[in-house]
Amino acid sequence: MENPCSMAVVDTVFYGLDSNPSRNRRHVLEQYCAYIETRYPRRCCHNDDDTTTTTTHPPPTLTSIVLLRDACPICGNQDAPITGTKITVRVVDRALKPILGMFYGLPGAAKAWRHMLQEESRCLERRNCGPAFLIRRCVANMPDHLLDAPFV
Repeated sequence: MENPCSMAVVDTVFYGLDSNPSRNRRHVLEQYCAYIETRYPRRCCHNDDDTTTTTTHPPPTLTSIVLLRDACPICGNQDAPITGTKITVRVVDRALKPILGMFYGLPGAAKAWRHMLQEESRCLERRNCGPAFLIRRCVANMPDHLLDAPFV
């Protein structure tokens, strides 16, 4: 969908809610990150050598994988990272596709947002931290007035 923000009124129009549960783009992106973490968890600190290549539902179970540390240096801890790419670009691109148009119609912001998402998805160092981490990095670089503006 080119403009996912056009769906902002669905809950009030079709489901009869009094107000839109999503206040602004920041709120939608936070909720999406929470969801995407359950689908594609970070793989930077696991003891396995397998690569996440599937985008099927439900996501592959990671029950036999041991979490070796709370976070890698990129996520915020000082331990040495586990090397090697464990999440393919195909998986990251699939996770980012629904939010590519989040800033559609906002001059300069839409192109900058898509560019940041593409740059983050291609970074081999950060990709293992998961799609949600990449989205949060992009959100941190967007101007607050665009993120906090109500949907029109």
